[in-house]
Amino acid sequence: MYSFMIAIGNNNEMGLNNGLPWRLPKEVRYFRSVTEWHTIIMGRKTFESLPRVLPNRRHIVITRDKEYIFEDPNVIVVHSLEEVFEICDNREENFIIGGAEIFKIFMPYLERIYLTIVHGTFKADVYFFPLDMEEWQESKKWEATLDNINNIPHTYYVLDRKVQL
Repeated sequence: MYSFMIAIGNNNEMGLNNGLPWRLPKEVRYFRSVTEWHTIIMGRKTFESLPRVLPNRRHIVITRDKEYIFEDPNVIVVHSLEEVFEICDNREENFIIGGAEIFKIFMPYLERIYLTIVHGTFKADVYFFPLDMEEWQESKKWEATLDNINNIPHTYYVLDRKVQL
């Protein structure tokens, strides 16, 4: 099973300068709690934007660069979607975490989206594509609690594809 894990602003903003356009530590903790002990799949630029190899996860990095190497037992470098399918067990949940191009190529294979909408407009240089909500049903929704650090309103959604693949 393939799922997206993504946070976007009101205008589908999702990235700025290889990072996030906002600072929400609780959202980062949510990301960790959902993806821990699973495989996370990402493009090379997203991987390089991480502060480190994330603990307790297998990382699959997709790149066109045939020379790209990353020496770590928790990181697998691949060059095609087919390689990802060979590596991943479809009975388990595998998380696509970015970037924009990787989200696009996985869309036809997707069964679930963990979507955080950060309520605001943000300066960004990477945007998520509009979702066709006719294809998705809301399984869960809850509002984030705000505090001094997590002070931007945001809503968490779990969306499931209406027609299972």
